[in-house]
Amino acid sequence: MSSWVVFGNWSRTVFIVSCVDVPRVHSVNFLSSVPLGFQHNVDWECVDGTVQEYVYFDSYSNNLGHCAPGSFSSTGLEPCSLCAIGAYQNSNQSTSCIACQNGFTTFAQGSHLASLCRRPCNVGYFSSSTGLEPCEACSIGSYQNTSQSFSCVTCPVGFNTSAIGSNSSSLCLLKCTPGHYSSTGFSPCTACARAYYQPIDQMTSCNACLINKNTTSTGSISESNCTYPCSPGYFSETGYGLCDACPRGTYQSANGSTSCESCPGGNSTEFVATNSSSLCSSALFVDFLM
Repeated sequence: MSSWVVFGNWSRTVFIVSCVDVPRVHSVNFLSSVPLGFQHNVDWECVDGTVQEYVYFDSYSNNLGHCAPGSFSSTGLEPCSLCAIGAYQNSNQSTSCIACQNGFTTFAQGSHLASLCRRPCNVGYFSSSTGLEPCEACSIGSYQNTSQSFSCVTCPVGFNTSAIGSNSSSLCLLKCTPGHYSSTGFSPCTACARAYYQPIDQMTSCNACLINKNTTSTGSISESNCTYPCSPGYFSETGYGLCDACPRGTYQSANGSTSCESCPGGNSTEFVATNSSSLCSSALFVDFLM
């Protein structure tokens, strides 16, 4: 019969050649320092109590661990070093590593498969886990000017990019603010004309007010800035919005007026908000003076 006994990096097989019955070890001292090819006779206590000799121990063999995939050494045995970044080893007990093909690299040391050699993400792209393929384009509003990156850089507040995959901070452009527009949505921008408005930034056009409505100035940012013109008999600084009635002695027959006309010949009107010169009267002027 035989049995395996392992001490550290040594393995040994025990062969029992003489015993009446199944033996048991009485006292055997195995030393891991015994040289290769060593043979030794020891006393063995058998079940019947008699002592038999010539128990044979086979040669000792060094059982040093071999280098696992992803590592190597000059002998292929421990101690081993990890394959450097840019190399891999898919075999056991290797004495070197295999370089990735040109343009490819690995994420970390100790790569054990050729499939772990991948292209780095180009500028304008990223991979959150490795910086290697598969990669994602930087989203609008961000950029990346370094290859093999894990994330993208956000543009400053008020700036944006016009497309995904931007690879430079110079592609972060100043956005047109609400009430302004341009052909690209970026600076230089133009204010929305009167009767138009734009509530959103980075736009390429403005929205028109409803028919008969207007804005009091350029660069309006809300539809609420669109108002009806002053009616005849009324006026305002812009002709729109909050309007004032023409005072007595004046009139205004047009819509959207910024002022009122004085009655001719020194005549006056009976009421404020007069909308026609025909309502100017000399008798009313005398009454107005009184």
